Amino acid sequence: MRLNDRGYTILELLVAVAISGIFMGAIYSAYSSQQRSTLSHEWVSTMQRNLRSAMYYVGKEIRMAGCDPTGNAGARVETARTDELRFTLDITNDADAGDPDGDTGDANEDIRYYLSDSDLMRNSNRIAENIDAIDFVYLDKDGTRLDDDGYGNLDYDESKAKIRTIQVTVVARTGKEDPRYTDSKIYKNKLGETVFDPTGIDVHFRRKLLSTSIKCRNLGL
Repeated sequence: MRLNDRGYTILELLVAVAISGIFMGAIYSAYSSQQRSTLSHEWVSTMQRNLRSAMYYVGKEIRMAGCDPTGNAGARVETARTDELRFTLDITNDADAGDPDGDTGDANEDIRYYLSDSDLMRNSNRIAENIDAIDFVYLDKDGTRLDDDGYGNLDYDESKAKIRTIQVTVVARTGKEDPRYTDSKIYKNKLGETVFDPTGIDVHFRRKLLSTSIKCRNLGL
């Protein structure tokens, strides 16, 4: 029996444990970082799909604002605010879909877009969630902005009758916040006006802004 044979010392075990801990910590850090990156990518992708879908839907209907083939329906822009748009159109007949009937009383002929908390609403239906802001700007035939009453509202019918183009800006955010991310960007419409400024816990959401100009081909005919 060899009396000088020894096992591992406490010091050697501690060093081995420390090295293993560092190695495992590095693996966990890499895994955690990759997981956060994957989740963040999924959140952003969902947000972008949500935003693009909403903008396509809104733009398609706004182009039809004031559609009045018979000239008897009185279709027009009813409400023109920076945060709300309501318009009418005549596109269906109760008996024969697609045949205008000279009024705006059928389904989908009186349309209102507005924001309710963080939901973009079309009448009473939600068409997009996690929306921080929607902004409407109204332009005349020359592309000049129509003056409002100081509160973002085109009060008079004569002003609303001059609308030919509507600029729409929407700011969407991810469904979950990322504490490691900070958004200090000020979001502006096409005229450079602030439509959303993140503050408080809002700075930890990722966001995207889309802005487009929609020509209302039926207004002014």
